[in-house]
Amino acid sequence: AGWSTTGLATMATFRRISAHGDSLAHVVHEAAPEYPNVRAHALLEVPGGFLLAGQTGEVNVGDTQGMLRMVDLDGAPQWTESYGSNGHGGVNAVVAVEGGYAWVGSFASNAGGFDDFWFGLTDTQGHAIGPLKTYGGNDWDQAAALARAGDGFVLTGTTASKGAGGYDCWLVRASSSGDLLWDRTYGGPGKDGCTAVRPLADGYILAGSRDTGEEAGAWLIRTDAA
Repeated sequence: AGWSTTGLATMATFRRISAHGDSLAHVVHEAAPEYPNVRAHALLEVPGGFLLAGQTGEVNVGDTQGMLRMVDLDGAPQWTESYGSNGHGGVNAVVAVEGGYAWVGSFASNAGGFDDFWFGLTDTQGHAIGPLKTYGGNDWDQAAALARAGDGFVLTGTTASKGAGGYDCWLVRASSSGDLLWDRTYGGPGKDGCTAVRPLADGYILAGSRDTGEEAGAWLIRTDAA
């Protein structure tokens, strides 16, 4: 899943391939009045098809909403739900939970301010459950991944609001309803960030990238449970 751009139109694309790389289905989701542009950032296999997570709206002018779209096994849309208004939002990762889904991304209000970590819960049809949650500060923050952890969630991404300066990896532990329980940052004054997280028996493991200004490369961090 991903997207393609033709002129000013951005369209989500879906392709299913065989174990040998042969194309089994390829669908381009054309723009519609209620969803003028669509980008898919992540894909989750669910019963009967797949869940696309991304953004929709006026992508080229920065007025966007987070989006979940259910498609069947051939990529045909079954339903679409969007989240947020009057700002720039997008969903970057989604996981299945009991009775629905949990997602993370980023959102910035058109009234001013920078992107914040963004968290939402939905039922199996994508309808929001409870208020959407944001975490962040007075600079740019973007969530890239989440995972189930105990009776809640662990989120990770990149922050410029906290840490040692520049950009840092940000780990957020949240409750089952998305309330922030604790957070940690990792990095130095350069450009650091995380794009994946997995819980372990005694903590968490994170992956991302690090750029100190003198050297750059992939980054792996292992933490304790607290």
